Amino acid sequence: MCYKKSMVNTIIVYFSYHRGNTSKIAHVIGRELNSDIARTKDATLKNLKQYDLIGLGSGIYNGKPHKSILELVDKLDESFKDKYFFIFCTSRKNQDCYLDELEMKLKSKGVKYLGRFQTFGEYDRGIFKFFGGINRGRPNIEDFQNAVLFARKLKEIVENEKLENS
Repeated sequence: MCYKKSMVNTIIVYFSYHRGNTSKIAHVIGRELNSDIARTKDATLKNLKQYDLIGLGSGIYNGKPHKSILELVDKLDESFKDKYFFIFCTSRKNQDCYLDELEMKLKSKGVKYLGRFQTFGEYDRGIFKFFGGINRGRPNIEDFQNAVLFARKLKEIVENEKLENS
């Protein structure tokens, strides 16, 4: 999916499985950034190299982002050092540590890391399915509004730096 282009060439790569929570956030951020959007299975390093700003998103599985996101970051080479990155996730519990490993991996690659966004996602797996799930209706309108604000900050940072360097 592709939205209207902006001054910053952007792609969001995400993995979303059970409820589509992360997909919803990816598309909200994508609309605000006018970005291309791809699932991890469709993303290659070759096609990511054409972008200035790369967002990586995932639901949380066993306390961390999906392995496809982590493996993608492991493959980043020197050619990504001039690229901007941000990360985001949805989860049943909103714990800061969920994105720590992904953030550290990105920083170790020397990329321009801009930050992270986290929000709750509806969860109805395991024992929670017997109680109708938790975080029903999440992400909700407030979560989407917060995702838009996060995206606007990212866009402002990157556009300002591009203007300064031109």
